[in-house]
Amino acid sequence: MNQGEFSLWISGAALAAYAFWWTTFLRPWIKLKKIQYLENGELSILNGSTESAPFKKQLTIIIPFRNESQRISPLLKSLTQLQFSGDLEVIFCNDHSTDNGTEIIQEWSEQQSFDIKILNASPSEIGKKAALAMGISHATHPIILTTDADCCFHPSNANEMFNALINTEADLAIGRVDYLWVNDQLHNKKGRNNLLQVYQQMENQALIAIGFAESQKHNAAVANGANLMFKKQAFIDLGGYQGHEHIASGDDIFTLEKFILSPVHKITYVQHPSATVYTPLETRWDSFFHQRMRWMKKTFLQKTQKTALKQVLVGLFMIFIWVMSAIAVLSAHYETLAFVWLGKLLVDSAGVHILLSNNKPNPICVLLASAAQVLWLPALAITSTWSKYQWKNRQHTA
Repeated sequence: MNQGEFSLWISGAALAAYAFWWTTFLRPWIKLKKIQYLENGELSILNGSTESAPFKKQLTIIIPFRNESQRISPLLKSLTQLQFSGDLEVIFCNDHSTDNGTEIIQEWSEQQSFDIKILNASPSEIGKKAALAMGISHATHPIILTTDADCCFHPSNANEMFNALINTEADLAIGRVDYLWVNDQLHNKKGRNNLLQVYQQMENQALIAIGFAESQKHNAAVANGANLMFKKQAFIDLGGYQGHEHIASGDDIFTLEKFILSPVHKITYVQHPSATVYTPLETRWDSFFHQRMRWMKKTFLQKTQKTALKQVLVGLFMIFIWVMSAIAVLSAHYETLAFVWLGKLLVDSAGVHILLSNNKPNPICVLLASAAQVLWLPALAITSTWSKYQWKNRQHTA
């Protein structure tokens, strides 16, 4: 076997492993999609889709915010439309905003029928976790739902999340967060022709599918603080955000980790499609970079390392493509170069076609995003070990 044949065999084995990695979460995802709808198109019975046992339902929604006056209107509108069949309290936690966001919330709150509090962080309370902790300490109700100020709720979100938590006797419920295309209308699909937006949709849908697949194995691996519900007392018993206060973000993944490591607390992944929160995609490359830098840093600081392991394996595959491409060029075995790259692009395209079957992006952008990932992920992993990043107009190292 000559060098060219050996390179092709090695590349084929790596591509097969990469394709298998896709199937590990695509198969459960396809199964979920099949059971979500009956033949007549109505929703099937999933956890959280039926009313919980009759008792007084009480929920506190906590929303930290910092300089979100330009983006908070969709959230406020969705809160007005939220359908929750119980006592609802909403607490806004101001993390030292310098804009007029507080005034906007105050004006909106005067027109609502449910309880609303606006809390201002003290000089010693800095950052998202401090704002969340402040809100949790002031929460009147025993169940907490957290979200972000730039998100908006599905009208049934609170009911579905609450019912899932109670029906499964869980202490923590993980809900879905979907991205909204920016500048995307019925006959003008600008967002789906934008490389940055397409990449984020691909990545997010894969993470959602991975989270669901792991939950079926009772290995919760992915959580998002924009749609996280938990019992207040369980959160307090596990120490709240203690132990990772120095890390700027991670209020979601480190909270999940504490529940995972607890032998007495149960986690549920809410399957019902209405248990969703929506958030706009990043439209600027610099904001996207700093966001991913923040995510990468918190991922590698986990103790359970479930999501970190998956990212490391994918990152190693990207590095493998780098190495094989260099070898192929130096040895003039261009058939290996074509095989590796075309194989990667075809596997990703097939996976994205399944994940985004009802929300398909431009196929050319999918191919470009797949190619860019080969350079992007390893570079991000290396850079995140030493670089600082910007978040909420603050500079962070972790």
